[in-house]
Amino acid sequence: MRERGFSMIETAVAMVVIAIATIAVLNRLDLQDIKVKSRQFEVHLELLKGALNSYYARHCSTGLNPNPTKASLVSEGHLGSSDYFSNPFSGEFQVSINWAQPHTIGVNALFSSSLISYASNNFSPSTVSGTRLFWNFAPDVLSSHDDGEITRFVQLYTPRCDI
Repeated sequence: MRERGFSMIETAVAMVVIAIATIAVLNRLDLQDIKVKSRQFEVHLELLKGALNSYYARHCSTGLNPNPTKASLVSEGHLGSSDYFSNPFSGEFQVSINWAQPHTIGVNALFSSSLISYASNNFSPSTVSGTRLFWNFAPDVLSSHDDGEITRFVQLYTPRCDI
C-alpha cells in the first residue's frame, strides 16, 4: 500500500514548472523595465535637443560661442530641470555645440555593452562609437522654411547665425 505524499519525481516536476514560470515572469519584468527606460530616454533626448536649439538661438548672434552646460541650460530657462540630463540606462547625457561652419548641435549618451545594440537600433543615432551613441543635427534657426510668410518672418526676427 502506498503512503500519502508526493514521490521524488512529482516533486522535481513541480519544482521545474515553478522555476520556468519564475523565469518567464522575471524576463517579462525586465522587458517592461527596458520599455519604461526607453520612453524616458526618448523624452529626455527630445527635451535636451529643444533646450540646445533654444540656447543656440539665444547665443548664436553674440559672437561669444559659449558651450552649453547643465547649469546654463537650466539657469537661462532652456531646460526645466537638470534631471533631464540623466540617462536612464547609464550615466548622463553629454551636450555640445560645434560653432565651426556648418554649425551643429550634439547630444551623446553612454550605454552598457549589453544594451548598445538595442539602443542603436531603437534610438536612431547619427553615429555609434564603441558604447556611445551620438545625435548631431543642425539648429532649428538654420532650417529652411517652405512657406514664404514664415521665411520672411524668420529672416526679420531670427538672428543670422549661419554667416
